[in-house]
Amino acid sequence: MLWGGVAGGALELRRLDGGRVRIAGAFPYGSPAELGRGRVEVIASRAFAARLEAGEDIHLLSGHDFEKPLASRTAGTLELRDNDDALSFEATIAPETTWARDFLAAHDAGLIRGLSPGFRVSPDGERIEARSSPRAWPRSRPRRRPT
Repeated sequence: MLWGGVAGGALELRRLDGGRVRIAGAFPYGSPAELGRGRVEVIASRAFAARLEAGEDIHLLSGHDFEKPLASRTAGTLELRDNDDALSFEATIAPETTWARDFLAAHDAGLIRGLSPGFRVSPDGERIEARSSPRAWPRSRPRRRPT
């Protein structure tokens, strides 16, 4: 999940002709992102490499909803670049669907906190761990304690 508060996770939006929007960002590897109460995700470095090399479709999703994709590789509206630090993306969002218009309106209102890459994890590619609290997870930068 890409969150604006994560280093390297800010979104850049540019308005294009015809109401389309070009959006760019990155999904940082190794940075915990809280997906919801008690659900934290950490994406391992190069987690998408096999899917990218196989030419499989990957979607750009708002709210982890595969029924409402904003862009995809197959449609030619999503470009991905993988390196050791992050999966970077550029996508063109067209306003032809109600959910794309809703996403853009919510972003304009400051209500969107993140996006996610939509792909299917191979059976051996996911590890789920029980941890006491997301606050106990390593952070990309040290937290300051009140004095």
